[in-house]
Amino acid sequence: MFYIVSVSPLTKIKNIDVLEYFSSKKTPIGSLVLIQLGKRKEKAIVLSIKDLKEKKVEIKNSQFKLKPILKIISKKPVLNKQQIELGKWISEYYLSPLGSCLKMFLPKSILNRKTEIKDINIKNAIVNKKQKPLLLWSENRIEYYKKEIKKAKQILFIVPENHDLETYKKLFDFTIVTSQLTTKQELDIYKNVPKLILGTRKSLFLPFINLDLIIIDQEENDSYKSWDQHPKYQTRTTALKLADIHGCKMILGTSFPDVTTYHYADKKIFDFKKDIINKSLDLTVINMKNENYTIFSRELESQLKKVNSAAILVNRKGMATALKCRECGHIIQCPNCNIPMVYYSDPNHLLCHYCKFVQPAPDICPKCKGIEIKYIGTGIQKVQKELEKIGIQSQSIDTNTKYNGSNFIVGTQTIFNLKRKFDLGVVLLLDPMVNRPEYRTMEKTIQTLNNFKRLCKKTIVQTYNPDNFILHSNFTNFFKQDIKLRKSLDYPPFSKLIRLNLKEKDIKKGAQIVNQTKEKLEKLFTKTKILGPSPSFIPRIHGKYSWDIILKTKTKDLTILRNILDPAWEIDVDPQTLI
Repeated sequence: MFYIVSVSPLTKIKNIDVLEYFSSKKTPIGSLVLIQLGKRKEKAIVLSIKDLKEKKVEIKNSQFKLKPILKIISKKPVLNKQQIELGKWISEYYLSPLGSCLKMFLPKSILNRKTEIKDINIKNAIVNKKQKPLLLWSENRIEYYKKEIKKAKQILFIVPENHDLETYKKLFDFTIVTSQLTTKQELDIYKNVPKLILGTRKSLFLPFINLDLIIIDQEENDSYKSWDQHPKYQTRTTALKLADIHGCKMILGTSFPDVTTYHYADKKIFDFKKDIINKSLDLTVINMKNENYTIFSRELESQLKKVNSAAILVNRKGMATALKCRECGHIIQCPNCNIPMVYYSDPNHLLCHYCKFVQPAPDICPKCKGIEIKYIGTGIQKVQKELEKIGIQSQSIDTNTKYNGSNFIVGTQTIFNLKRKFDLGVVLLLDPMVNRPEYRTMEKTIQTLNNFKRLCKKTIVQTYNPDNFILHSNFTNFFKQDIKLRKSLDYPPFSKLIRLNLKEKDIKKGAQIVNQTKEKLEKLFTKTKILGPSPSFIPRIHGKYSWDIILKTKTKDLTILRNILDPAWEIDVDPQTLI
């Protein structure tokens, strides 16, 4: 007896997700096979199998000759029904090849296996009755989590990053799942998923058997977006679908929710539990218009000298954000990215934070040979130097630094990863945070201020715009105003955003592609707002020119996008940023 086997190759193929082969052996759905794909051999997941007789006429009329399955690598499933369902949803929602999505579920040892797999048999899950997700807006979430965990049969608890695991791993006998597992650890967990899983976004893809509780802590955190890989899925959104598939309870925990999540809870699409009502940030605001062009206001300098510890939040690394010639106005830019290079004094050099290009800091202008070089902007190193002038030694904190216990620190948002309190918190200058040309700017700013304030007994914010509404509005009013603005401009949650990005070395070729693509989109999506094409916020990066097209749409089925786009286009559904 022969069978027609539909498979999804675990590789990227343009516009094709499912291929058909024939086999003399019946292979279960979810099993792993080896297929011939053009001139190469590839692994594939079985999606369905039918008796040859059922498709005899169809095969006879086909212009393509069916090829045989080369090898059955696993006679039993390596993916269960629920994993395949989630993989298909990710493929459709994030407009990514199905094979690339299914590949995320499998441990490295299974993907690398060439011989037959005999010791793995992934079973389908017990599916429960569907429940509404719960938004838990609370500073004291741990006690609520503990009560819910004690009642559940199998738990998935997700945190944004590895350093967040420390907060929760001692509460219960959790098994930790991150991308840092060894090959053996990864396979052992996959073959027999424990009751209590604590992990990062990688843990979404395990073959759960009786999952009845998912917790996403810090649900608003931008680290939940997989910006560094394809598909570019959002952990919270994907976890909501996982909960729907398994029919399990879903808790979205936060100290300040994402605006879209809040909107769903406010409209009773999600359940809502909160202990924060009409709270405001309660900050000390200093008007820098009254100061004499120094980075520390007189009041701030006085406060810094009085306290035993302080954390100073600065948006930029380095000594200065750019070098400018006073004589001709030339700003030194990265030759690969056409953006200002950041100046570091120790050692003396310029660095591009996008492509990591490094060059010595010049003493004379490379354009006019002038000697009047001006340092623009304020970075971490400059703040440290200014602290030294008033007798305070500090440590700089960024993603590459290990905290040494210093009582005075200067850093980017990596400060939030520290597990200690400071007497004083300082936002050196609020204005760059609130002046980004971005629809989520106010949301991200107020979340940043709220997170920072929780680290410090008192918080000072310096700004040239002390009347900015987020400094004085209570949280409820902030959400009302921000949601009203989004609705008027048709931003999420009132539409879906899709960012299409093209990078091309040849500027003329790139311009031709983006304009042709815009014409195709306008013909196909007549009810969708299409913005652009326009040069990206950083118009050239890594030696390539970059363009964006933004779609604001309410259309649910967008799979046709994958068919009409040139393979060079990168698709980002629900982008965290448009710049």
